[in-house]
Amino acid sequence: WLQKHTQTVPAVMSLWFAWGSNTSVATILSQVESMRSRCRPSCRILIVLVASSAYGQSAGSFAADDRLSMLRKAPEIDGRFILLLTTDGEGDNEVVDEPSMRRLIKCFVEMAVSYYKDESRRSRKPKKSSPQLLARHHFKRAYYSEFRRDVPS
Repeated sequence: WLQKHTQTVPAVMSLWFAWGSNTSVATILSQVESMRSRCRPSCRILIVLVASSAYGQSAGSFAADDRLSMLRKAPEIDGRFILLLTTDGEGDNEVVDEPSMRRLIKCFVEMAVSYYKDESRRSRKPKKSSPQLLARHHFKRAYYSEFRRDVPS
Protein backbone atom coordinates (compact mmCIF):
# COMPACT_ATOMS: atom_id res chain seq x y z
CA TRP A 1 0.00 0.00 0.00
CA LEU A 2 2.81 2.44 0.86
CA GLN A 3 4.71 1.78 -2.33
CA LYS A 4 1.54 2.10 -4.38
CA HIS A 5 0.67 5.51 -2.96
CA THR A 6 4.19 6.94 -2.89
CA GLN A 7 5.68 5.62 -6.12
CA THR A 8 3.06 4.12 -8.43
CA VAL A 9 -0.20 6.07 -8.20
CA PRO A 10 0.22 9.79 -8.98
CA ALA A 11 -1.74 12.40 -7.08
CA VAL A 12 -1.05 15.08 -9.69
CA MET A 13 -0.01 14.65 -13.28
CA SER A 14 1.24 17.55 -15.35
CA LEU A 15 1.06 17.70 -19.11
CA TRP A 16 3.34 20.24 -20.77
CA PHE A 17 2.63 21.73 -24.19
CA ALA A 18 4.41 24.32 -26.29
CA TRP A 19 1.94 27.16 -26.80
CA GLY A 20 2.46 28.94 -30.09
CA SER A 21 0.51 30.25 -33.02
CA ASN A 22 0.10 26.77 -34.51
CA THR A 23 -0.92 24.87 -31.33
CA SER A 24 -4.18 22.98 -31.78
CA VAL A 25 -6.70 22.84 -28.94
CA ALA A 26 -8.09 19.57 -30.29
CA THR A 27 -4.65 17.95 -30.02
CA ILE A 28 -4.28 19.08 -26.41
CA LEU A 29 -7.76 17.82 -25.51
CA SER A 30 -7.15 14.44 -27.12
CA GLN A 31 -3.86 14.02 -25.26
CA VAL A 32 -5.51 15.00 -21.96
CA GLU A 33 -8.24 12.40 -22.52
CA SER A 34 -5.65 9.80 -23.45
CA MET A 35 -3.73 10.42 -20.20
CA ARG A 36 -6.93 10.55 -18.14
CA SER A 37 -7.87 7.07 -19.36
CA ARG A 38 -4.48 5.74 -18.21
CA CYS A 39 -4.64 7.01 -14.63
CA ARG A 40 -7.08 6.73 -11.75
CA PRO A 41 -10.21 8.89 -11.97
CA SER A 42 -9.23 10.78 -8.82
CA CYS A 43 -5.83 11.81 -10.23
CA ARG A 44 -5.59 15.57 -10.80
CA ILE A 45 -4.30 16.77 -14.17
CA LEU A 46 -2.47 20.06 -14.55
CA ILE A 47 -2.00 21.46 -18.06
CA VAL A 48 1.05 23.67 -18.44
CA LEU A 49 1.30 25.73 -21.60
CA VAL A 50 4.76 27.14 -22.25
CA ALA A 51 4.74 30.21 -24.46
CA SER A 52 8.00 31.62 -25.73
CA SER A 53 8.37 35.38 -25.70
CA ALA A 54 10.32 34.95 -28.94
CA TYR A 55 6.99 34.93 -30.80
CA GLY A 56 6.79 38.65 -30.14
CA GLN A 57 3.64 38.51 -28.02
CA SER A 58 3.31 39.61 -24.43
CA ALA A 59 1.88 37.40 -21.67
CA GLY A 60 -1.35 39.42 -21.78
CA SER A 61 -1.91 38.71 -25.46
CA PHE A 62 -1.26 35.00 -24.89
CA ALA A 63 -3.83 34.99 -22.07
CA ALA A 64 -6.41 36.75 -24.27
CA ASP A 65 -5.99 34.14 -27.00
CA ASP A 66 -9.32 32.61 -28.16
CA ARG A 67 -7.80 29.14 -28.19
CA LEU A 68 -6.89 29.47 -24.52
CA SER A 69 -10.42 30.51 -23.59
CA MET A 70 -11.77 27.52 -25.58
CA LEU A 71 -9.43 25.25 -23.66
CA ARG A 72 -10.52 26.70 -20.31
CA LYS A 73 -14.20 26.16 -21.22
CA ALA A 74 -13.72 22.51 -22.22
CA PRO A 75 -16.00 20.37 -20.03
CA GLU A 76 -13.40 17.75 -19.19
CA ILE A 77 -10.84 20.29 -17.96
CA ASP A 78 -11.01 22.47 -14.87
CA GLY A 79 -10.03 25.95 -16.02
CA ARG A 80 -8.19 26.67 -12.76
CA PHE A 81 -5.66 23.97 -13.59
CA ILE A 82 -4.43 25.39 -16.86
CA LEU A 83 -1.29 27.46 -16.42
CA LEU A 84 0.32 29.63 -19.04
CA LEU A 85 4.04 30.11 -18.46
CA THR A 86 6.05 32.54 -20.53
CA THR A 87 9.75 32.14 -21.13
CA ASP A 88 12.49 34.63 -21.72
CA GLY A 89 15.39 33.97 -24.03
CA GLU A 90 15.72 31.77 -27.07
CA GLY A 91 16.71 28.17 -27.75
CA ASP A 92 18.64 26.51 -24.94
CA ASN A 93 18.69 29.77 -22.97
CA GLU A 94 14.92 29.89 -22.40
CA VAL A 95 14.06 30.46 -18.75
CA VAL A 96 10.65 30.57 -17.04
CA ASP A 97 10.24 33.69 -14.92
CA GLU A 98 10.15 33.43 -11.11
CA PRO A 99 6.48 34.44 -10.53
CA SER A 100 5.34 31.79 -13.01
CA MET A 101 7.38 29.14 -11.20
CA ARG A 102 5.82 30.16 -7.85
CA ARG A 103 2.34 29.88 -9.40
CA LEU A 104 3.23 26.44 -10.75
CA ILE A 105 4.45 25.19 -7.37
CA LYS A 106 1.40 26.66 -5.61
CA CYS A 107 -0.91 24.92 -8.08
CA PHE A 108 0.88 21.57 -7.61
CA VAL A 109 0.57 21.82 -3.83
CA GLU A 110 -3.10 22.86 -4.00
CA MET A 111 -3.96 19.96 -6.29
CA ALA A 112 -2.05 17.40 -4.18
CA VAL A 113 -3.70 18.58 -0.96
CA SER A 114 -7.10 18.33 -2.65
CA TYR A 115 -6.31 14.81 -3.89
CA TYR A 116 -5.21 13.53 -0.47
CA LYS A 117 -8.18 15.18 1.22
CA ASP A 118 -10.52 13.31 -1.14
CA GLU A 119 -8.62 10.05 -0.65
CA SER A 120 -8.86 10.45 3.12
CA ARG A 121 -12.62 10.94 2.85
CA ARG A 122 -12.89 7.89 0.60
CA SER A 123 -11.14 5.69 3.16
CA ARG A 124 -13.99 3.99 4.97
CA LYS A 125 -13.98 2.47 8.40
CA PRO A 126 -14.11 -1.34 8.12
CA LYS A 127 -17.40 -3.07 8.88
CA LYS A 128 -15.67 -5.77 10.87
CA SER A 129 -14.01 -4.20 13.85
CA SER A 130 -10.99 -6.45 14.15
CA PRO A 131 -7.99 -4.65 15.65
CA GLN A 132 -5.86 -5.27 12.53
CA LEU A 133 -8.39 -3.69 10.18
CA LEU A 134 -8.94 -0.72 12.49
CA ALA A 135 -5.18 -0.19 12.77
CA ARG A 136 -4.87 -0.30 8.96
CA HIS A 137 -7.71 2.20 8.56
CA HIS A 138 -6.21 4.63 11.08
CA PHE A 139 -2.78 4.26 9.50
CA LYS A 140 -4.21 5.19 6.09
CA ARG A 141 -6.03 8.22 7.49
CA ALA A 142 -2.88 9.35 9.32
CA TYR A 143 -0.77 8.86 6.21
CA TYR A 144 -3.12 10.95 4.07
CA SER A 145 -3.21 13.62 6.77
CA GLU A 146 0.59 13.70 6.77
CA PHE A 147 0.61 14.22 3.00
CA ARG A 148 -1.84 17.09 3.43
CA ARG A 149 0.25 18.55 6.27
CA ASP A 150 -2.89 18.47 8.36
CA VAL A 151 -1.59 18.33 11.94
CA PRO A 152 -4.93 18.42 13.85
CA SER A 153 -6.32 15.29 12.22
